[in-house]
Amino acid sequence: MARALADGQDVILKIDVQGAQDVKARVPEAVLIFVVPPSEEALVQRLRARATESAEELEIRQRNAAVELALQDMYDHVVVNETGQVARTAEHIEEIIASERAAHPERQVVV
Repeated sequence: MARALADGQDVILKIDVQGAQDVKARVPEAVLIFVVPPSEEALVQRLRARATESAEELEIRQRNAAVELALQDMYDHVVVNETGQVARTAEHIEEIIASERAAHPERQVVV
């Protein structure tokens, strides 16, 4: 998913780890923010509470999540999405974006 922000210059992509690797390879100046659960256990609890997947699908999601969480060092920023703190998580991401804009006002990315 891609979304242009109000100023018409920023694009936010909601992508998986493989997509992030592809973006970084094609656009090295892209800023990657990885949103993670507070723990793998919290992730499993959230997935179970949604009840949208079978036990087998849940097991696959757990394995994939463990692999993806191990790759968080490739990101520029890691934001922990604490349970019940969605607004705070969004605020933290907005702070990162503002900080990146201030630190690199000349950055122009053409995709």
